[in-house]
Amino acid sequence: MTIASEITRINTNIAAAYTACNNKGATMPVAQNSANLATCIGSITGGGGSSTKYGASIDNLLGNIDANDVLMPPVTTFSATFTDVQDIATYTLAYKFYHTGVTSVDFPDLTTLSSINALDSFCIDCSGLTSFTADALTTVSGSYSLYYAFSECTHLTTVDLSALTTVSGSYSFSYSFNRCTNLTTVDLSALTTVSGSHAFDYAFTYCNSLTSIDLSALTTVSSSYGLGYTFSNCRNLTTIDLSALKTVSGNNAFYRAFNGCTSLTSINFPALEIISGTNAFASAFQSCTSLTSVSFPALTSNSFSNRTNQFNNMLKGVTGCTVHFPSNLQSVIGNWTDVVAGFGGTNTAVLFDLTATE
Repeated sequence: MTIASEITRINTNIAAAYTACNNKGATMPVAQNSANLATCIGSITGGGGSSTKYGASIDNLLGNIDANDVLMPPVTTFSATFTDVQDIATYTLAYKFYHTGVTSVDFPDLTTLSSINALDSFCIDCSGLTSFTADALTTVSGSYSLYYAFSECTHLTTVDLSALTTVSGSYSFSYSFNRCTNLTTVDLSALTTVSGSHAFDYAFTYCNSLTSIDLSALTTVSSSYGLGYTFSNCRNLTTIDLSALKTVSGNNAFYRAFNGCTSLTSINFPALEIISGTNAFASAFQSCTSLTSVSFPALTSNSFSNRTNQFNNMLKGVTGCTVHFPSNLQSVIGNWTDVVAGFGGTNTAVLFDLTATE
């Protein structure tokens, strides 16, 4: 090693140190040399009430640093913001905030959840949490990625998933907001496709403050139990927009999806053309005691892929509901066991009174 090469090495290291200082918010001297390096490092501000690394900011989780740079005990609540995070690795945040005092969670740059169990039970049973925002998230493909993530967060009121278009991971959304009893606003208005087995299983069960859900972009549910139990026992749910849903092909895809939604009075599937999964709508509206009307105006004789059991007990526990089909389907499904039995309901009226589309 020559003297010249050693000088070059030292100068390179000093330059790298100044770059690191600049990234940490240090006051940069005009002359960036070894003599000024210690002062530059010392200018990096400590404290300030939050800890930030790689964009993850957790306010007061371990306590704030006071004006004298003393770490003080935390108060009972804190917030969490994860800027610049675009995906989350396997198990990285699983159980991280379980039963803590987190009040809000924000992932402003998260676009994809592609790893298994990424947010598994992340904030389960956090009774002080009021909002969850991931308004850039477009794709959930990791199995169990949001499994139980916010289950039993009883003060959660707002969930913003306004960019989410695709859910394909098995159990990926399962139980995610189960028993969030004060949840009033959920934005899933961009969701188009659900293809993961049990993807939304129990996702919003017992969310008794939900009165409406906008699934107006959803066109395809192609997985078994894809929406199984999703809104089960949401007792104040009155409006469900499924106006774009065109294809339901998963076995038991809507199994008990709206079971126990006792305020629901009617539901319409104006674009639904394909129901090819076995028992696709089995028990879908079980115990919806106020339900008076279900309509399937877009179904045709080619909608059922030779299966005859897509509506098994669809109206079990429901009295006096009228189910509407296009007029030309009477010769196709009129003798099906489920149709003749009124879909398991009591005093069900099955009418073939809608204008045929084929």
